[in-house]
Amino acid sequence: ENLEYTIAHLDKQYKGDQNDKNLSVLVVNMEVDPEIAWERVDRRQSAGGHGMTREKFDTYTTKLQSLNGQFQHQTLHVRAEQPVENTLEQVLSHISK
Repeated sequence: ENLEYTIAHLDKQYKGDQNDKNLSVLVVNMEVDPEIAWERVDRRQSAGGHGMTREKFDTYTTKLQSLNGQFQHQTLHVRAEQPVENTLEQVLSHISK
């Protein structure tokens, strides 16, 4: 819902610049195993960064849903466990089609 609002707002601004085309949007859905995500949160907190309790994290991840099929825009699903170079390669390959 909020992402759709943001995309619509950006598209409106894009068209306001005397552009008759629609804004081209690619939504990149990064998915990660919850245990790996928790390890990252825990490491960040241990290093003095922001975070949350395990209970809040579990509640959040239980409510989290995949973006699969929720948008009218192109959506690319990638695994966050893979090296960033692989993710970049997937995104670039997708947009160069």
